[in-house]
Amino acid sequence: MNYLPALTAAIKGKAPIAAIPVEGHAPVCVNRKRLAAWSKGVTITRVAVDCPPPMVDFIAPRSKLTPAMVVEGPLEKVVTPSPHRRLIIEGTAGRVRTRCTMFAVDRRTAVKELSAWSEKERAKLEKQRLLGALSTTQRKAMRRAKHETKGEGMIMVEIKMSAGGKKPVYGLPVTVPALADLTFVVHRSVSRDGELREDDWTVSERFTGLAAGSAATAELALVEAARNSAKAKPERLAAIRAQVAEAAALHA
Repeated sequence: MNYLPALTAAIKGKAPIAAIPVEGHAPVCVNRKRLAAWSKGVTITRVAVDCPPPMVDFIAPRSKLTPAMVVEGPLEKVVTPSPHRRLIIEGTAGRVRTRCTMFAVDRRTAVKELSAWSEKERAKLEKQRLLGALSTTQRKAMRRAKHETKGEGMIMVEIKMSAGGKKPVYGLPVTVPALADLTFVVHRSVSRDGELREDDWTVSERFTGLAAGSAATAELALVEAARNSAKAKPERLAAIRAQVAEAAALHA
């Protein structure tokens, strides 16, 4: 079987684990970063999968009616396939011949690593999608919010303090897609002592002060607010709208 096309594609990939298909057997999973580091500058000429012979063991059967050390009957032959498959790669780097032998990664370990990596990639793509959906006006608002705490076009929102009372905070209006009919404000987060935090941002609803999302930057806070509202059930969104309508009537 020609493994070279699969190996070349695996080297160019991004996943931490590369799976080389083997006809009639499970794929050989190897560490892709190590594979890419070794193959840099190397012209690969041969790829092979080495499958060591199975492990053979002989077990003495034991009777339940006799002591543990009493052997009854012939020895039982147990054949276990060897898990230590190897990927052997040969190539040239200039005039120098080189060779690499990589042991296969356990399939369970490979699945766990790929699952964790896939989840991180999904979150990264979602953040890029949400940030890319920001309008020019919202991007300008994010930049302004970093430098201003009160000014033209900024809206005041009252944040409920855990110790009681409310803290007025100024921020810039933004839109949360799932609740586009409501007005949200991105502002610096408020500490328990009522102080504005320089390293944390929050997106809050204008009339109720309900927080929709918080993060280290204004952009990420808006992304978190959009993500949270997108996950909310219709009943929860309807309850939020009713609560906002009631609070807006009091401010009228």
